Amino acid sequence: MYRPKRVGDSLGRGSGDFRILERYSFSSHFSYTFSSNLAQNISLSLSLGASQEDLGAKVITSGLGLAWWPNDCFSFYLGLSYTDKEPLPGYQGSGNYTSFEARQRPSKLGSNYYISSKQKFSISMQWNLLKAFEDCFWEVDPSRL
Repeated sequence: MYRPKRVGDSLGRGSGDFRILERYSFSSHFSYTFSSNLAQNISLSLSLGASQEDLGAKVITSGLGLAWWPNDCFSFYLGLSYTDKEPLPGYQGSGNYTSFEARQRPSKLGSNYYISSKQKFSISMQWNLLKAFEDCFWEVDPSRL
């Protein structure tokens, strides 16, 4: 994949443009997933992913999933993930920017009951823990606003 250099204004929200350098990659998002035999009563999945934001910040994601089928009608699952994002500027208003480094832990827990081949009752719960740290501060030259 080739992404040519360009000027982007979406991050600046009217306060300025950003020069985005050209990038080469085999994929805009790399991901690898391993799953054990899904036909067994208990199955496990592991995943690892990497991607890159427009301004070069890297995003690394890993995950773990566990599914349990006690019989043909019931299933239970648990999914845990961890995402580490390098600092990326965020617009704060009046030409001010702050970059945030973030760690994110989305998770899900659920159960399915298969009533028939055409009916399913499902209950699930999802939550997301996010911890972000201010990394750097920038200000756009006021004479250019």
